[in-house]
Amino acid sequence: METEKEEITRLLNSKRIAEAKELLEKMIISSPEDTFVLYNLGMCYSELGNYQASIETLEKWYQLKDELGFSLYAAELPPIGT
Repeated sequence: METEKEEITRLLNSKRIAEAKELLEKMIISSPEDTFVLYNLGMCYSELGNYQASIETLEKWYQLKDELGFSLYAAELPPIGT
């Protein structure tokens, strides 16, 4: 059974951005400081043309990744849409 993050990665890799966004929006409620969720949600918003939400979400991710350290966020980011 795949985890939520694995499912999101699979959806993103399959270009199913809207579906991934829906799951990420549910996850952000319970995990508002999860860098995987913030980064990928921000990228989904951008891909779907919601640039204001993308900027706001990626700003949160950027601030948090600075607090946690570069190596933590780099280790968990999958390539979006590849």
